[in-house]
Amino acid sequence: MTFNATAVAVFIASPDDAAEARDAVERVIRRWNSDHAVSRGVVLLPIRWEYDSVAVLGRDPQIITNQQLVSQADIMIGIFNARLGTRTPRSISGTAEELRLGASRGIPVHVYFSSGPLDRRLDIDQLRSLLEYKASLQSNGILGEYGSISELETQVRSALEKDVRELLTLDIDRQGEQPLASIRVTTEFDQVSAGEKIPGKILLEAVNIGSVTAEDLRLDLEAIDGGEVPISRLDEIDSISLAPTEVFRFPVYSVTGMSKIWKVTARWREGESEFSGTYNLNI
Repeated sequence: MTFNATAVAVFIASPDDAAEARDAVERVIRRWNSDHAVSRGVVLLPIRWEYDSVAVLGRDPQIITNQQLVSQADIMIGIFNARLGTRTPRSISGTAEELRLGASRGIPVHVYFSSGPLDRRLDIDQLRSLLEYKASLQSNGILGEYGSISELETQVRSALEKDVRELLTLDIDRQGEQPLASIRVTTEFDQVSAGEKIPGKILLEAVNIGSVTAEDLRLDLEAIDGGEVPISRLDEIDSISLAPTEVFRFPVYSVTGMSKIWKVTARWREGESEFSGTYNLNI
């Protein structure tokens, strides 16, 4: 199956003693893709230096990693166990340098510290440096702690879900303040043919993920892959207003030869500001 999607690069940063946690974060990313990639039109790409960097000479390894991977990241997940990592010419460790670079670019950076049992063979100096680094970050945001791999997975899953919702607004044309509405679709199956489910009624769902009311919301629907537009009465619906966290569902109905990729244009007001956003939806 092919579908149009926005690729979101998630860089997983950690010293070498957090390999198990790195693997867990990648599993969370792949599960998110399995659950949401098609319906959201978003694919999360896990990036790890050991798999995705390219061998090249000319500069120190950390700068090369920064250029090849960190500079391309849309989201960063930093994980620490009992080590801070190896110092670089510019920072107390490679991981710390990566996280600082990500934060300076303004992308979401989530940092998690293990609170689980420590290995008796641990390096005391590394642990001391890690604790000092953790203390230095306390005034710069909220840090995560995990006592087990399952706790880490839960926290990372929640962070990624929040990031995806916010990153989807980046394609919205806006005037004034940040817009607050987001569009997604859910599908109900009420027909079965040859043992396969066929889309029948489809719910086009508008959600306000912001903090003020989205007023006079209107939606326009069109096909962008040569198929037919589903039957709907969107043009007959009076404009509506969505309060924060409120959901409004628009039923549409499948037709023979229906497009699998739709473009939905949403228009709304927030006070005196007018916004519009275009979303590609895969059915």
